[in-house]
Amino acid sequence: MSSRERSGAGKIKIVLIVLCGLLVAGGAGGLVAHRAASDSARAAGTQPGDEAADKNAKPGEAPTAAKEGDQGPDAGPRQIVDLGEFLLNVDSAEGLRYVKCDIAVQVAGLPQEKKGRKAEEKGPSLTSEQEAWAKDAIIRVFARAAFDPLRTEAGREKLRKDLAKALQDALQDVVVTEVLFTTFVMQ
Repeated sequence: MSSRERSGAGKIKIVLIVLCGLLVAGGAGGLVAHRAASDSARAAGTQPGDEAADKNAKPGEAPTAAKEGDQGPDAGPRQIVDLGEFLLNVDSAEGLRYVKCDIAVQVAGLPQEKKGRKAEEKGPSLTSEQEAWAKDAIIRVFARAAFDPLRTEAGREKLRKDLAKALQDALQDVVVTEVLFTTFVMQ
């Protein structure tokens, strides 16, 4: 073998080593990118490629997980609707007790409002008929509630689930995904 052939073979070896190094580095970079995507999806409560959750995400925003009661990706964007303040009687062994709370619901399926200054200030809302049915459902659920269980987190969570079910039954046109207590005072 001549020195010229040896130097050509040496160059081929170097090129092959560099190519193998690039392949390994590219594979490691892809693994790091995949792991980062998995970690961010896990933090958001979704799986990578979860199209139902990714459909409602805005550009530059983490995708949101589909919640229990959601009727799939066609349910529409979720909106928070403030139902207002309630002063309600609850059953107690010591006599009449009261709960004063502000309730909001997260819903999907409300018609999109026209964008304007007044619509942004007021926020999404139910029709007057829907609001009447929603308030009636809330009063009915609280009428069955007992005071002592509402003192615990588990009791309030059960109340929240009962309200979500009753509101879903009352508001058949929209999907109720969550019930939120913005204030909750018991006396």
